[in-house]
Amino acid sequence: MARPAARAARARILDAAIDGMRRRGLAGAALNEIVAAANAPKGSLYHYFPEGKDAIVCEAMGVYGERVREYIEQSLAGARSAPHAVRALLRAVAERLRQSGFEQSCAVGAVSLDVGVGDVRIVACAAGEFRSWIDVIESHLPIPDASRRRQVAGFVLTAIQGAYVRGRAERSIAPLLEAGDCLAALVAAMVAQPRQEDDDERRNSRTKDRRQ
Repeated sequence: MARPAARAARARILDAAIDGMRRRGLAGAALNEIVAAANAPKGSLYHYFPEGKDAIVCEAMGVYGERVREYIEQSLAGARSAPHAVRALLRAVAERLRQSGFEQSCAVGAVSLDVGVGDVRIVACAAGEFRSWIDVIESHLPIPDASRRRQVAGFVLTAIQGAYVRGRAERSIAPLLEAGDCLAALVAAMVAQPRQEDDDERRNSRTKDRRQ
């Protein structure tokens, strides 16, 4: 079992990597930058992460991914409807971007923009985190059709990632707020569609009965 001091040193390294990735993607996880930010000797990186940079990046994404899952859950929970929940999530992300001074976005998204064909392990880790976030979003969407529900949940995450990029470039939370409004309208329509189809079916049935 790791000693408290060792656990703390390891956590500082991972937090430094997360901070760097949120700012500059994979380039932000350069070993020298992590060492400086974590105030740790360079040898400690190889002690705690003998497999090198890929191992640090993947574990950092795992820690960050768990935090984001909790953040998504908290943002979506308690809303009076699915459209309100989705809008609340985008507004929460917008506030997160604003508080960073438009200097930090999603660590996993930023890293994904930097990876190359040889970064197989990192790509797999990033894809896994994205899927886990979609799982959380999907669990809050009362869309009866499972395939469509998954698509909409994925679209919510895609919109967040794209709006993050625009928001940083434009130094504005407007892209995230706009995306939230559009997504809320989409979710409202998707939730209402089965009810509309049921109403249409009942009307058609009554018309058929009268004709008989």
